[in-house]
Amino acid sequence: MRSTGCLLVIVVLFMALGGCSSSTSWYQAADGPSPTGGLGVQMELRNTEANQFARFRVEPDGAFTYWAGKDVLFDSITWEGVIDGDQGRGLSQLVRKEGLMQSPAGGVDGAEPTWELQLVDGTAARNYTVHGENASLQSLYDFLQDIASARFAPVLDALPQPSVEVLVAPTTGPDDTEEQP
Repeated sequence: MRSTGCLLVIVVLFMALGGCSSSTSWYQAADGPSPTGGLGVQMELRNTEANQFARFRVEPDGAFTYWAGKDVLFDSITWEGVIDGDQGRGLSQLVRKEGLMQSPAGGVDGAEPTWELQLVDGTAARNYTVHGENASLQSLYDFLQDIASARFAPVLDALPQPSVEVLVAPTTGPDDTEEQP
């Protein structure tokens, strides 16, 4: 009975937070040049069956905000960064190529995962929810996830790189084969 009560509280909290994130009040037009060409994107993925939650926001000025896992549920930002011109152009091209300014076909209500997408391009705004697997939204998710994961590149690049020249093979001498008392 206790787990049912906890589950109910989590579902109510999740629904309340989901309602808060559906407004486009986050969008602010870029004052100067925009790496996205004026496009603003907010995408949220919820998959309770797989315990997968992610939210991404790209503003026209290049500000990138990422929430992951429980941070989505508690509306706590996981990481903030800035996208460059190449990433902004890539995002804008992907949105156009996948036709995401029009609502893609979705599955049955309640099917997992649930995708919420908000796109603002100047004066045009599109908000929609898609249930179930969707190749176009998965492509956008993968693109945004790559940007978020790039924050680890400096750390990974700083790690020693394996190479044949630095590998040292252990040597055995006559003393290494004798048993020690």
